[in-house]
Amino acid sequence: MKANKQTRLVLEIKPSGMGKERAVKIVDAAVALVKALQAEQYVVYISFDYNMMLRLKQLVPNAPMQYLEGDKSPAQLKADGIMGLDYHYKVFQKNASWIQEAKKAGMVLNSWTINEPALMDWFLENEFDFITTNEPELLLKKQKESIRKNR
Repeated sequence: MKANKQTRLVLEIKPSGMGKERAVKIVDAAVALVKALQAEQYVVYISFDYNMMLRLKQLVPNAPMQYLEGDKSPAQLKADGIMGLDYHYKVFQKNASWIQEAKKAGMVLNSWTINEPALMDWFLENEFDFITTNEPELLLKKQKESIRKNR
């Protein structure tokens, strides 16, 4: 961590099927571990569980966090102080207006899992902050092509 200038740890907190109390304990333990390791500045929290996201917001209000489920609009997320959308690509294709809504609100846009070249082009054209892929070499090639094309 001492030599790190740009790499982030994306810490996904998995939903618990054992009730809200268990979910709170999981979030509390994850945040305590991050603090014990003095890694706060390196962590981006993500989760499919909205209540876990709200608990994170209580414990670490300024931490970067992105919601994964895809069932909340940018306005809903922003109202709760969650400034990142990390949705499956089909959610953004179905709700394309959310892209500009999120950008206007200063929110982070991420999508997963983009492996097809045409999808990569679409997300690059829409200027997403992050694209999750199993094909990083292809995405980097597409990104370079997109930069050359837009010069």
